[in-house]
Amino acid sequence: MTTAILPSAEPHERPSWPRLLTAADSANLPTSLPGGNVWYELDDGIPVVRTPQTAKQSRCWIQFLRYLHTMESSEGFKLLGRTGIVLRRDPDRVVGPAISVFDRNRWPPKVSAEDFLETIPDLIVEIRGKDDKITVMRGKVAEYLAAGVVEVWVFDPEEQTIVKQGVGRVRKLAAS
Repeated sequence: MTTAILPSAEPHERPSWPRLLTAADSANLPTSLPGGNVWYELDDGIPVVRTPQTAKQSRCWIQFLRYLHTMESSEGFKLLGRTGIVLRRDPDRVVGPAISVFDRNRWPPKVSAEDFLETIPDLIVEIRGKDDKITVMRGKVAEYLAAGVVEVWVFDPEEQTIVKQGVGRVRKLAAS
């Protein structure tokens, strides 16, 4: 199997690309490159290489998962860990937030042929990585809200802050 190093793209930095990829294409991209394991998001058909979580990010992910899991049955929602979500098609925008939360009345979510979610979650939790620029994170939050997500939480492990943004509100809380 041949692997290729794919260019990293930010919304305003478009590398030249032979053709725009689809969600089906991204499901078949290699998960191991010479520099290590990777996963991908699609930014309007252009693959964005994402590296695995750091140990600090992973600990945060587990803490959020535990916190949300304790409320899962009593509050009536369902959780999924890092799962591809198709925000839009043609060109395809596929993201992979840390945690997706669904109201139980919208469970099970609709999935695509590639096994990516097509039902938009009610809540998305993102954990900012050391290489995630704040402008890119703000853009993703705006995209999530525009796609129908009710609330987005972005946790910054370095700053120890959580930014919670939803329809008509924004609040910044110190992490406990």
